[in-house]
Amino acid sequence: MFAACKARLPRLKTLNCPADPASKCTLDGDSPYLLASVSAARDFDAATAVAEGYPGTTLSVLRPNQDSVLFVRLHDVPEVFNRLKVAAPAKAAK
Repeated sequence: MFAACKARLPRLKTLNCPADPASKCTLDGDSPYLLASVSAARDFDAATAVAEGYPGTTLSVLRPNQDSVLFVRLHDVPEVFNRLKVAAPAKAAK
């Protein structure tokens, strides 16, 4: 039997990526401090870690995988990861 889990969720708004595919993207939203980590790979190799209480509204993250998916873990339930399907990343202005 599984107990109900109440996890706080951030509100992620935009993902902006520079033209250079080797450069990181900027993920913008409300309460990104609720995220424990963000990764372009399911195994969380080279994931961006987010400190509890992070005060900012943007994170520098790797470009999503070829399926336009990022993987996220929450501080409230770090043992579970979620898939985040993103629109084609917007290109940042030069």
